[in-house]
Amino acid sequence: MRTKEIISFLLVLLTLSVSAQTERKSIRQGNREFKKNDFTNSEISYRKALEKNPSSYKANFNLADALYKQDKQDEAIKQLEGISSSKVNDLQKSNVYYNMGNSYLKQQKLKESIESYKKALRLNPNDNEAKYNLAEAQRKLKQQQQQQQNDK
Repeated sequence: MRTKEIISFLLVLLTLSVSAQTERKSIRQGNREFKKNDFTNSEISYRKALEKNPSSYKANFNLADALYKQDKQDEAIKQLEGISSSKVNDLQKSNVYYNMGNSYLKQQKLKESIESYKKALRLNPNDNEAKYNLAEAQRKLKQQQQQQQNDK
């Protein structure tokens, strides 16, 4: 009786180990494709990794980057929103909000980008890139508001 339990436990561990290896393999493949600017295939590889482990921070985050590079901003934001609500550490969450800010900025959704950069900075106040991008988004918003005033 006890032997069956041990064997079952070992089989479960082996299955989990193999699954984790294929997840990491897909992420590494996606990273190689990403470095070659092959964002479509990197997206496919990251999605394969997520089939193995849907809660993988790396696969989700990298998929959002691949979507961003393909100008699929709405999809990238949706992907990042899923990560921001999951259990990740503050630095990871800060990176998520920073990338959300970039996606919003690229879409000229300035208020949303500003809010995302502020969230990133609350979690990581030393992020100089987030500080710079926040200032840039605020500058663009002010410029946009001045232009609207001039048009009236």
